[in-house]
Amino acid sequence: MALVLLPSAVAGQDAGRDLRLVSFTSRTFGNTRTLRILLPSGYEAPENRGRRYPVLYLNDGQNLFDAATSTFTGREWRVDETVRELTAAGRIPPLIVVGIDHAGAKRGHEFLPYKNYAGEPDMDEPAGKQFPDFVVNEVMPRTYPLGSPTDLPFAQR
Repeated sequence: MALVLLPSAVAGQDAGRDLRLVSFTSRTFGNTRTLRILLPSGYEAPENRGRRYPVLYLNDGQNLFDAATSTFTGREWRVDETVRELTAAGRIPPLIVVGIDHAGAKRGHEFLPYKNYAGEPDMDEPAGKQFPDFVVNEVMPRTYPLGSPTDLPFAQR
């Protein structure tokens, strides 16, 4: 199954930011979440069609780029601004950032590998031991190898 990567009206697009939102259904957790994919400036330019980019995967995707979608204190983590500044300064190469949204109220269930006996002793057995497999076997095959626009598995043209 291929994911279609389209610009989003909700996501910001300007000269320094190309943020795409992709709906993603997990077999591991049986839910749907959003992947927030920040593409480097000039990613789709014809001269970059053969270029390969490193990929940075980050959790809590809804907190990374926009205060309006942030679930912690209503503040964004400024990942897009930081990547743009570091790239412009030559401190990091242009890269693709894949933000994986958490599962809302089930965030702890997905992230914690063991029960939180001190804070929530009656919680269900958490599924956090499955989280690395979820990222490696579900998210990464759909977003890696991210490189030129022609070999993006989710970028149907």
